Amino acid sequence: MVIDTALFVVALYEVGKKLAEKAVIDPTLEKGLEPFKRWLISGYDAQKAEGELHRALLDALDDAKAQISDSFVRLKIVNSLTGLGMDAHRMLAACAVEMARPD
Repeated sequence: MVIDTALFVVALYEVGKKLAEKAVIDPTLEKGLEPFKRWLISGYDAQKAEGELHRALLDALDDAKAQISDSFVRLKIVNSLTGLGMDAHRMLAACAVEMARPD
């Protein structure tokens, strides 16, 4: 019985020690690894945001295409949104005319 009690006390001490280590060391490790974690996740977050923006842009273009049936008017709107000069608009129009497939 004395040996069982001694083993129980030793085991209880070890469990308490491990819990204390976790309470003190784990938050410290979390703080130390925070810059690495931010660096690792930042690329993913940026890529996810870029994908969401791309999807939203395509949805907006699909909506505009559905609302404006005349392709020439759509071309003029796109040209005005680009902020390019007239030479660039002419080149874009020529490319659009010669385009065999939309992709």
